[in-house]
Amino acid sequence: MARLSNQLLRGLNIMTFLISITILICGIWLSRHQSTPAACDRLINKLLIVAGAFILVLSVMGFLGSTCFSCLLWTYVILTSVIAVLFFCFAVFAFAVTNDGAAEAVSGKGFMEFRLGNYSGWLQKRVEKHWYIFRSCIQQSLVCRRLMNSSSAPLVDVNNHLKSGCCNPPSGCHIIKYQNPTNSSVDITECRIWSNDQNILCYDCQSCKAGLIKEVKRNWNRVAIANMSFIAFLVVVLVVGCCAITNHLTENSRLRYR
Repeated sequence: MARLSNQLLRGLNIMTFLISITILICGIWLSRHQSTPAACDRLINKLLIVAGAFILVLSVMGFLGSTCFSCLLWTYVILTSVIAVLFFCFAVFAFAVTNDGAAEAVSGKGFMEFRLGNYSGWLQKRVEKHWYIFRSCIQQSLVCRRLMNSSSAPLVDVNNHLKSGCCNPPSGCHIIKYQNPTNSSVDITECRIWSNDQNILCYDCQSCKAGLIKEVKRNWNRVAIANMSFIAFLVVVLVVGCCAITNHLTENSRLRYR
């Protein structure tokens, strides 16, 4: 029985090792390639690298502990429990800061408009604090330039939050000259920020920041869901690890009293 649990634990740790390599590759690739908006959130990239490294060390420790039972197996089970709790706390936090925020449909425009105030305070503060980095990353990703250069693409993409928030002028700006600005519900500041210059567009608009937050929120949700799935996997590993320890102790006690 002890041999079976050890073999099962080794198999699970080989799977964990492969998962950690995948996480590390994703984190390193995203941190070095900013051709996609998903790579703009450096916090997630760093978390992926750190998590991948910890899981890698943990899987090696579990494999060695299951091969030749030692204090490594006890340490492995304890560390796995701690990491499972930390992952759970992170998932709860991620869901908490991304549980609000919604876009408003712009009548007759075919796209959604995003407002910064619709999202959690933590996300707003994070984006505001690091906006220079985020802005540079969005420009390097050439989201708007690819949109304008593509003749087959529609003027706006309803599925892309950054294109709606950063590449298009805020809705209603075109009617300012026909209405008294003091009575208009349009944010005049946003309209003045907008420019046809490809290096400016609406990158400094609040709608662009809100669009980025929407993208960040979606990425954090994905990470949180993946986290919960991995926690379930860790629970299975913990159960097998505890069984391996129990079986080994039972066999040792039997050998002593023979």
